[in-house]
Order: sequence, then C-alpha cells, then structure tokens
Amino acid sequence: LYKEEIAMIAKVKGGLDLQRNELMRPKGSMNYRTRPRLREEILAILFAVDSTPAISTASQLERTKSLYEEATEKSKLLEETKEGAIRKINEQLESLPMIFRKVKSTRP
Repeated sequence: LYKEEIAMIAKVKGGLDLQRNELMRPKGSMNYRTRPRLREEILAILFAVDSTPAISTASQLERTKSLYEEATEKSKLLEETKEGAIRKINEQLESLPMIFRKVKSTRP
C-alpha cells in the first residue's frame, strides 16, 4: 500500500477506536471506579424497567430518553465515519487485488 493510504487507514482506525471507547467500558485497571459506558447504561435501564411488574419511574423514563438521544448521536457519528472516511478508503483500495478465503463457520 501507499503511505497515504496507510496513514488514512490509521487515522480512521484511531477515530473508530475513540468511538468504541466511548461506547464500551475500558479495560480493567487499578482504578476504583470507571464511568459506565453507553452499552452498560442501556442494559442497566433495560433490566430495571423489564424486571419489575411496576410502572417505570419518572427518573427511569427520563434516563431512557437521554440514553436514546445519546445512542442516536453515536449512531449518526458512526454512519458519518462509514459514509465518509471508510468509503473513501474503499474507493482508493478497490483497484488493488483482493484475496478471498472461504471461512469455516464456528457455529455448530
């Protein structure tokens, strides 16, 4: 590959890594607490609302609304990345030869 393409791929990978870090809990460390990420917060509110037969509380409904807005924002950011930088990389690399391998399924 050319140096420009490698630099572009590294830049996009760095951006995707940043997005992933915002969505998922970081790897364990010696810190006492780490901020829960979007994925964990969605699962927590889903469990809280779904596990009880009672009506959702006002705070649960408010948190659900804010999580929905945050998830929508992150989805838009990912789509912009896919339609922008990743599409540009794919267009530049489409002239290069490709190797296709048949991959065995790991499913039973």
